Amino acid sequence: MTFKVTPLILRLAVDAVTAAIDGGDEGFAQLIVFSGPVPTSADGTLSGENDFLVTFNLPSPAFGAAALVEDAVEALAFSLDSAEATSPGEASFFRIYDRDGDPLMQGGVGLSGSPAVLHLNQTTITTGAVVEVERLVIGMPVT
Repeated sequence: MTFKVTPLILRLAVDAVTAAIDGGDEGFAQLIVFSGPVPTSADGTLSGENDFLVTFNLPSPAFGAAALVEDAVEALAFSLDSAEATSPGEASFFRIYDRDGDPLMQGGVGLSGSPAVLHLNQTTITTGAVVEVERLVIGMPVT
């Protein structure tokens, strides 16, 4: 038998994930965009081919409450300030770190309309470019 949960349980799970982002004792939670090969896990070691392209400090709280949206439960990030790119490269993935600098999650990067979790105003990034987050959502599908 397949394991299934209700949208209520999914909403609680997504809210717990977003609460973990706001956890920790130091500084800001951060969203960091990388180039290079995507690690196999969210806390996997970055390779020498991964460059930090741009870093966004996340507000606290970073996400709104989870809600049922069509066939998923999603939490949308609050608006983020734009950030200046520190290195050039093609954005391939992002990671979110809690306030203590611990990696919590990673996902794909794309432009508006792509299936990526994080939508940026550009994915081919040059040093000094102003990068904007157009959409960042954390969600779980309803099964």
